[in-house]
Amino acid sequence: MVQLAAQCAVVPTASADPDAVRAALFQDGAAVLRDAGRDQNAAVTLAARVLGERLVAAGRPIEVTDGGGRDRRLTADAARRMLPLHTDGFAYGAQAPDVFFLLCVRPSAGDGGSFLVDQRALLDTLAAEPDGAELARFARTHVVDQSEPGGVPTLGPLALPLPSGQQAIRRSIDVRPADGDPDPAYAARMLTLWQGILDAVGALAPRFALAAGEALAVDNARVAHGRDGYTTPGRLLWRCWAWTDRAGGVPDGELWSDTRMVLS
Repeated sequence: MVQLAAQCAVVPTASADPDAVRAALFQDGAAVLRDAGRDQNAAVTLAARVLGERLVAAGRPIEVTDGGGRDRRLTADAARRMLPLHTDGFAYGAQAPDVFFLLCVRPSAGDGGSFLVDQRALLDTLAAEPDGAELARFARTHVVDQSEPGGVPTLGPLALPLPSGQQAIRRSIDVRPADGDPDPAYAARMLTLWQGILDAVGALAPRFALAAGEALAVDNARVAHGRDGYTTPGRLLWRCWAWTDRAGGVPDGELWSDTRMVLS
């Protein structure tokens, strides 16, 4: 597992040049923009600044305060717990954002480190190993139910084919065997195994922290993200979801960067 973490964890490079950040984002799966600003206007313009002509649409940025989005706050006990690896935007189904940004306004001092795992690299690594090939094949071919309750129904393999020809490798706590699966017990075992491997690799992945004025850009179709628990109150970031020319389409209506706004 240590070797898997070394092969599949992502530690983003940082640059003040948006073009360099864009190149690293699509090559490595994540990057950090320095001198990105610290206010709502900086969050609004962030996607266009980094993605340039590749940007198709961006959701309205959402404040992330003490671990919650919009008006939600985590309890002190919840904030102290690790937020496990996940990808964003499940309520949009196959049209989930393929890039997301976190703009740091006030970091948590000394804790709450972030971590990233390249799920595509993880599947490639598993596929090359005799004891991992079955799981990799399952993730790429076996139809499961990835729908978020109340969101757009989404059936497909964990490595979900998109109309654009790309794949989106999702990680959600709601994934489950599809109705009508000929062997739901097998699907449940494989999903549990996949989730367990992600959790183990995430626990071993290197941690990094954003400074105030830095923005993390993540390939949401490929890289899962998480963070450690934290105790410093007042942590504040802005989250922005974005859709590029390789996304699985852009949802109709007003776009937000918060699942609960999609479900409301």
